[in-house]
Amino acid sequence: MSMADRIDNKKNSMDNNKDNLSVKKIQRKSHNIRFVAYLTITIIIMIFIFFQSSLPADTSQEESDIIVRFLSRFTDRDAELLSFIVRKLAHFTEYTLLGLFISLTAKEHYNKKRYHEEQHSEKHYHDEHFHKGQFLIRIFIIPLICGVLYAVSDEIHQRFVPGRSCELRDVLIDTCGVLLGVLIVNICQHLIARKKKLKHR
Repeated sequence: MSMADRIDNKKNSMDNNKDNLSVKKIQRKSHNIRFVAYLTITIIIMIFIFFQSSLPADTSQEESDIIVRFLSRFTDRDAELLSFIVRKLAHFTEYTLLGLFISLTAKEHYNKKRYHEEQHSEKHYHDEHFHKGQFLIRIFIIPLICGVLYAVSDEIHQRFVPGRSCELRDVLIDTCGVLLGVLIVNICQHLIARKKKLKHR
């Protein structure tokens, strides 16, 4: 190989390294932005749930009645039953969103951490089973536990609000909501990963 070819190869290698560094910087920035965005939305949802649980029973009932009156135009169901469904569905929806965004936040945190490890250490990088296990724990199990603990704390909080009560049934409804939100993220993540694998084949 001539001296000129060696110089060209070295130059191309340096250019490729610069391009790789540039791409990695963009990826890191993207992970950071998404992590902050998801964390912010998670906190907002938690504050909203806390605020709703702080409302006395009469105020909370008035809010439900607005929706019940609207739905009554389209169905002949008993108003009391409709009120019950609306309130429990509101609980379920709030906690589905909470589970979803806790899981998204955890996913971005894990991606940030893994990216950092790839840059500074080869430890566990090529261990696919380790990666899958850690991913499952961090975006499924931990978010689910966090959501359930918040649901329990929310019910305990309601016990001290005039006219409100602490009910196991509500904790179970909230838990189902959190589970659905976490499952949505995990299923979507699985489908995306599967699509990427098929593309690379």
